[in-house]
Amino acid sequence: MPAINPIVTRNLASRAVTNHLAKRNWAKDEAGVVVVLCIVFVVFASAIGIQVMKAMKRKKERAAIAATKA
Repeated sequence: MPAINPIVTRNLASRAVTNHLAKRNWAKDEAGVVVVLCIVFVVFASAIGIQVMKAMKRKKERAAIAATKA
């Protein structure tokens, strides 16, 4: 029987890492990264919104053309 149980050691090590990660507030430490992520989100959300708006406009125009032909 080993003097130190490797399973217990592994559990203690993983618990220590988990506690360290849980206590660490990376958003507070890296405020610039958070700002960049917010800007990227706004840009992508705007791009998706513009594409949806264009698609709806095209669909409405096609419906109007089909209505005038019928």
